[in-house]
Amino acid sequence: MAISNAYWISPSGVASKVRTSHIQDVLTEPEHFNLSLEAVKAVFDRYGEPYGHEGKARRDVMESLLHKGWIRIRYVPQRDSYTVELNRLGKKEADYLWQWAGGLVASEPKRAFSDVHILSPLGAFDPVRLSLSDVARDFLYTMFDLSGSLRHHLTIFSSVSEAALFSLPPAGTRLGKPRPTSTS
Repeated sequence: MAISNAYWISPSGVASKVRTSHIQDVLTEPEHFNLSLEAVKAVFDRYGEPYGHEGKARRDVMESLLHKGWIRIRYVPQRDSYTVELNRLGKKEADYLWQWAGGLVASEPKRAFSDVHILSPLGAFDPVRLSLSDVARDFLYTMFDLSGSLRHHLTIFSSVSEAALFSLPPAGTRLGKPRPTSTS
């Protein structure tokens, strides 16, 4: 069953809509998350859990991604609320959440007053509760004293698979063929 309104946001600002579950996206395409299949399987083996089991290994994999700067977002329809999990909340993360919330409010205005619970499972900051429209405005910037113009841009894809097709090379990577040098 596909999850509606669940996302991963990478440390570089690539947002991918989750197709089935957050952990399933990681298990299906670990390379997108800069993980190897062997490393992920090793975590499950360490706990003696079957690959994909929703237990301690899953928790470790998810916390590892949050620690590396990934943002996990999921919608809880019973409470009409979004849960946002991240390791830290600085300017870059506020920029990403501001763009995510603004895009969602623009495309689904009825969600403007949905609750957004921003949590740090790793304990970096106290939980924050705002409305989606508050996040789409400047409330995070004011609450956390984050000033300055938008510098971190979010790119949204419909899935992890689609995002992988358009992934940009690491900064500093030279694109194209090297220029020929003259030998004369």
